[in-house]
Amino acid sequence: VLPRIQELVPGSHCTVRIPKWWGVNNHIGTFHAIAALNGAEAAMGLLAEATVPPTHRWIPRGMHADYPAKSTGGLTVTAAAQ
Repeated sequence: VLPRIQELVPGSHCTVRIPKWWGVNNHIGTFHAIAALNGAEAAMGLLAEATVPPTHRWIPRGMHADYPAKSTGGLTVTAAAQ
């Protein structure tokens, strides 16, 4: 999905921008839902790797996604630590 890190604050949040390109299109020309989730997973993984000490391992417990509208451009996704 070609994620680009916009901001990474260990222990707080990570914001990633996913550009619009043919690889993230679906059959109706909008951003594919799974490509959006892949970007969110990239943000989450970056945040976890930057936050968890090297003596520990992290395991994702869940993910929540809302799709308020179709996207015809790129997306910005944010992972937040809780």
